[in-house]
Amino acid sequence: MEVKDLDLALFAITLLSGIIIGKRKLLPERIIDKSDKLLNIVIYTLILLIGIEIGNYREVLTSLGNIGIKSVTIALLSTILSAHFTKMLYERRKRN
Repeated sequence: MEVKDLDLALFAITLLSGIIIGKRKLLPERIIDKSDKLLNIVIYTLILLIGIEIGNYREVLTSLGNIGIKSVTIALLSTILSAHFTKMLYERRKRN
């Protein structure tokens, strides 16, 4: 099994575990109530780390013109929309 396969398996297991925990309400309500704040902190930390990683590679910075603004736009929109939909789903769940 390759590292890439293990990463995908770990991603799937983690996601499914989270779904099961949320669906069966296995966490105390006070933790669930604070999960949106924690999620925002984690997302912004991830964005910061991605920026640091990109900044460390001079080749990436110098070839951004070759890569194109489309790639950067896709990455930014993916991050922004993920955060937006996560917050939207959380608020919807909170109302129910």
